[in-house]
Amino acid sequence: MDKRLLIIEDNANLCYLYAKSFEKRGFIVELAHDGQQAINKFTQFKPQIVLCDIKMPHVSGLDVIALMNTYTDLRRNAIILIISAYDSPDLIHRAQQLGVTRDKYLVKSQVSLSEMMDLVQAYC
Repeated sequence: MDKRLLIIEDNANLCYLYAKSFEKRGFIVELAHDGQQAINKFTQFKPQIVLCDIKMPHVSGLDVIALMNTYTDLRRNAIILIISAYDSPDLIHRAQQLGVTRDKYLVKSQVSLSEMMDLVQAYC
């Protein structure tokens, strides 16, 4: 079974690093750099795992997740993990309201790339 991963991140360097690292582990990776691109890729690519940044231009990652939640069939089959620079209790609470549990909210400064990859692999 293919392991499809959608990475939603506006930082091109991080996107490239994440994509190449996950591809080496056998994932099929699609990238989105903004909210509209993210929704288009989500509905067309139908990922099993989504890694989503929060702070992005135009539409926040949390708003993207709220939109993804409206695609109930697709959302039911996708695990969403937030990877953010922000460890704000308010953001974590809002993520939880959108169905992203605390264990799926990763803070970039507190998790290594290897740890993040292991976690994503465990959800597959």
